[in-house]
Amino acid sequence: MKKKIFILMNYAIAIAMFVFLFKNIEVKDFMLTLKSANLGYLALAVVVSVMFRLFLYPILWKKVLDFSKLDVNYAELFKINAVSLSMKYVLPFKVSEIVRAAGLRIFASMDFCTALSSSVFVRLIITLGTVILLVTGMFLTNNFNYLPWVLIGLLGMVLLMNNIQKLKNIPIANNIINSLIYCFERIKSTNRIKLIVFSVFMQSGEILSSFLIFKAIGLNLSLVNTVYYISIIMLVSSIPISIQGIGIRETTAVMSLSKFAEASVCFSGGILITLIHHLIPAIIGGIIWLISSSERFFTNTVIAETVGNFGEKV
Repeated sequence: MKKKIFILMNYAIAIAMFVFLFKNIEVKDFMLTLKSANLGYLALAVVVSVMFRLFLYPILWKKVLDFSKLDVNYAELFKINAVSLSMKYVLPFKVSEIVRAAGLRIFASMDFCTALSSSVFVRLIITLGTVILLVTGMFLTNNFNYLPWVLIGLLGMVLLMNNIQKLKNIPIANNIINSLIYCFERIKSTNRIKLIVFSVFMQSGEILSSFLIFKAIGLNLSLVNTVYYISIIMLVSSIPISIQGIGIRETTAVMSLSKFAEASVCFSGGILITLIHHLIPAIIGGIIWLISSSERFFTNTVIAETVGNFGEKV
């Protein structure tokens, strides 16, 4: 019951944000911006988004598992990631990490807490990559308003990654804690640096896709400014107070980009970012999930039954 209430609250916040936005923008201008968008740029943005979220994310995850001495093939990670992209819209909180861990438990016969350790580690590495991009954007745009807070957050994440293994000294539920910190304890510092570099590259995909979206709707934002503002939008929308940042993302886009264009254009950019970065990959992920499930069902039931009956007759 509590989970249902939490989900409803998340949707309610998203809806409230959209109501607020629609009351403060010119809806006709918003629709006109969408209709006049350059489809070529949008198509290219979709390709970039799908490539990074569906195909490159499992590579980062596999690297985390490899550095932790855990062997899982890319194909399984690809399918599990595809499922998590679609499931996170109907389940609460940062459930994509839970779904990924459950997938490893089922398909790789891995201990659930160890599997969760890998997905949480990936989440932390990706957040760290986004923060690094934000700091880079600050220096490129000469805008240091939030730098002290960002550096404190960055230092906190680094300290967490380097000292989380000390939790195993806690006497309560030792086995569970040891499993949860499995990846944090086993990945060496040199490999962590490699993963952070890859995560910066991963998050650059969303920045590039956003830059193409802005080009499509005529929002004149330089690549340097895109690095700064999209990093902010990514971090703010990751706060779990609405369904996967829907509503929060668009509001942040309007508030942060309003000095570059009219509110309706900024809102259009926010909507397209949500659609291209999140909803389209989730839909494609759901289709992959259905195809994969049908394939497994067909292989494990229909073919097995056919072979069994044929064997009996022979």
